[in-house]
Amino acid sequence: MISSPRQKPGAWSKYFFRLAATIAISFLTVACSSKITQSYQQGDSGYRIVLHDALVIAPHQARVFLQDGNVVGGLNEYHPHCSFEVRKLSEQSQTIQPDTFVVSRVQHLIEEVVMLQPVLVAALGNNLAFQDYSPSDIFRGFHFWLRSEAQPDVLRMTCRGALAPPWEALLPSPEEINMALGEKATLKYNRENTTPGSY
Repeated sequence: MISSPRQKPGAWSKYFFRLAATIAISFLTVACSSKITQSYQQGDSGYRIVLHDALVIAPHQARVFLQDGNVVGGLNEYHPHCSFEVRKLSEQSQTIQPDTFVVSRVQHLIEEVVMLQPVLVAALGNNLAFQDYSPSDIFRGFHFWLRSEAQPDVLRMTCRGALAPPWEALLPSPEEINMALGEKATLKYNRENTTPGSY
């Protein structure tokens, strides 16, 4: 005999516990774990994105992705990756030319990947169907908002850490960001020696 679907005992309490842990971890991660700071002086965070090679964005797209130093069409979501984004879609391909971009501000991001599926559990000879309401996996990362007088259509670079449960997800470190960018670009903190427009 199959009983009517019902919630697994204790699932809601587990969900709320994980949700509270996620919120707490979010604050701690942002406050303590990141080496990326959010300082602003006249629209200049102090960071520079130095693009060494031209990046081509496909028609009808606004972003191009980089992972392990390569332009990729499909991501390994469990490794850090970055993307460069322009302001407008185009029917033709768009090229971001080598340049040094001022990072006007740095913004933390959290992106949820929803994977809500029914789960079947056998207990006491009966099949009990219930929904798994545990939090979805998330990305943590940064938006680096970019400014270049030569290329005003370039909007931002976004870098994400590995996809993971909320209590395990980490922000990408500067080293991981530069590993994702490879030889195509570099994240620098050098307000004095790296001038806009140079590469």
